[in-house]
Amino acid sequence: MSAEAPVLTVGASVRALCRTRWDGGSDMDRATTWSRRLGLALVGAGIATAALAAPVSARESVDVSTLNPPPADFKNPVCAWSGRQVICTMEYDLTVRDAPTGIQCAGGEMLESSDRHNTEQRFFNADLDITENRAHEWIEGILFVPETGASVRWTGTDSGTTVYSIPGDRSTGVATNQGAGIHLYLKDGRSISLAGRTIEDLDTGDFRQVGSSRGYDLCDALQ
Repeated sequence: MSAEAPVLTVGASVRALCRTRWDGGSDMDRATTWSRRLGLALVGAGIATAALAAPVSARESVDVSTLNPPPADFKNPVCAWSGRQVICTMEYDLTVRDAPTGIQCAGGEMLESSDRHNTEQRFFNADLDITENRAHEWIEGILFVPETGASVRWTGTDSGTTVYSIPGDRSTGVATNQGAGIHLYLKDGRSISLAGRTIEDLDTGDFRQVGSSRGYDLCDALQ
């Protein structure tokens, strides 16, 4: 059983505006685990929602360390039996400061600073191996190039689900980003909304995207 890092890599949701690609491995190494991928298009933003688990207070609690993989302590996991499966619910905040995005603009690389609120729900089978993960994220932040002082404020939401083809192995299965939305608030008063949906087969490497932001350059939003 391996420990895990935060759901999103630093700047992952921003990089995905221009190119969307993420890999298996730890949560810090991928861009949706949950959200995992933002496949975005210049359309109205939408976000799919998934019902949270019922309260677990009346259920038999589970030692988090016995799960494969065990949720990280910083995610505040609450895990309990529900029938023949274990359900964990998590809620936590992340702070990103001056993080590289991999996007090169005039004068230097675009950086990201943001505050993120996350909820997750994980399902484990009777053998305590993970079978499914659902996650939602709300983001408020700034994108900027420190060398020039150009910047733009942005907010975002993301919702994703991964169903694992091999229980306990998070490098397998199908990851779906049901709805991702990013809003850019330009200093001249204009705003831009980007949204989309992606599906990745982790077993075959096949990646499909509904909508496209390939023609949009995020650097154009900086002022």
